Amino acid sequence: MCFIHLQESLELHLARQTPATSFGSTVPAVDDELRMDAVAPKRKASQDLERGPAKRPKVSSEDEEDNLTSPATCTVSTDASALREVAAKQAARVQRLETELDESEYHQHELTARLYQWDDKISRLELLDLQRDEAQHRELSSAVKKLENINKEKWTSRLHAQKVVYEGRLADAQAQFKVKIAAKHQSYQDKVDELKDQHEEAIQAKQEAHQKRIEEFKSKQAEALTAEKVAFEKKMGWNREKSQKVAADAKKFAAGKAAESKAIKEEYATLTRAAKAELKEALAKAKPEQSDTVKEKNAMIKKQSSELHQLQSNLDASQKHSKTREDTIKSLESDKKALEATIEQNSMEVAALQADVTAKGIELDSATSIHDYEKDNLLDRVEREEKRWQVQYNAAQNTAALLKDQQRANFELRNMASRRDQRIGALTADLESVRAELELSKGGAGAEMLTDVGVGGESDEVEAAGTVGGEVVDAVGGPTGHGDELEQQP
Repeated sequence: MCFIHLQESLELHLARQTPATSFGSTVPAVDDELRMDAVAPKRKASQDLERGPAKRPKVSSEDEEDNLTSPATCTVSTDASALREVAAKQAARVQRLETELDESEYHQHELTARLYQWDDKISRLELLDLQRDEAQHRELSSAVKKLENINKEKWTSRLHAQKVVYEGRLADAQAQFKVKIAAKHQSYQDKVDELKDQHEEAIQAKQEAHQKRIEEFKSKQAEALTAEKVAFEKKMGWNREKSQKVAADAKKFAAGKAAESKAIKEEYATLTRAAKAELKEALAKAKPEQSDTVKEKNAMIKKQSSELHQLQSNLDASQKHSKTREDTIKSLESDKKALEATIEQNSMEVAALQADVTAKGIELDSATSIHDYEKDNLLDRVEREEKRWQVQYNAAQNTAALLKDQQRANFELRNMASRRDQRIGALTADLESVRAELELSKGGAGAEMLTDVGVGGESDEVEAAGTVGGEVVDAVGGPTGHGDELEQQP
């Protein structure tokens, strides 16, 4: 159908470009018949040959008037002989034109028959080509289907092999990853156990050392307290006994000294009184100013006074020593309280260390739980990434298959389009050559008829058909003739 439409458009274009001939309406009618017959190429040539010869063209009244009113006719009308000659010439010309017209009609019918034969041959060839193309198309489609099936099987086998390889690699990777994860987890668990053991050993060692230090400190403190208590008791007992003894001695000494001083005082008083009495008596007797007896008495009084002062100082010293002993006892009691506070502080430090050990254990447990949670998250993420990669791989494989199918279909469409264009070009070239030969033969016959008739003058003949190299050429551009070139065509 596309070829028929293209043929019709080419015929209409040629009809527009073909100039009108100058010998009546016979040639356009024949041209229209050829054009209408070319539209239907499947019509048989025998039906066209049965039509018979075309009607003889009639000379119009205008042509007769032109012939009658021509200068030659006017000049010869006065003479009868000239008129007879002109009539004979005109009759001969008309006869010759009729014979040539019959010949041209015969050639025209022959060309039409050959054109129909050619069109029938073209249609048969086209039908054969179409059948061949259809068979080739079927073979090509079957071959393409076979090739598609082969490629599909090949790609399916390749994809299956790649999938098997990928699954094997994935299984190996998963196994290796699981082994690595298990090894890392085992190493981490070993490190955690080792750290726990080290921490427990360190804590136990610290506790043992601390307990040992506490026990040593307690034993030392107990021993020191016991020693200090014993020493203090000894010291206090000795000091108490000594102080009691000293106090008793002091009291005795003081009592003795008091009694002695009292006796001395009494004796001094008595002696003083006696001395005064004697002095009075001596004064009364002699009144000596410097007497040895008085000097001795005064020296004895001074000595006794100094001894009394010495005893008083010893008493004060014993009282001071007893006060220092009391201060020492108070300081020892304060030291005892300080030792008790130190023991309490050490017990508090032990409790703090035990709390620190408990906190470290809780921290290790939380770190272990965090590690287990991170390990589970990592395994989940690995599984999700594996599924996502599998989906992307399948989508890529499907896209690649669709792309290859699309490229194969595009290649087949391009090949079919190129073959169609080549076929259309070949048919168009054949049609153009046939049309050119037809127009060439038709234009040559019309030009000879116009030359013989002489209607329109030489200018009309030159306008209708030019001269190329001494040959008369029609408006289409081919040399005149009666279809010799067409007969040479295969």
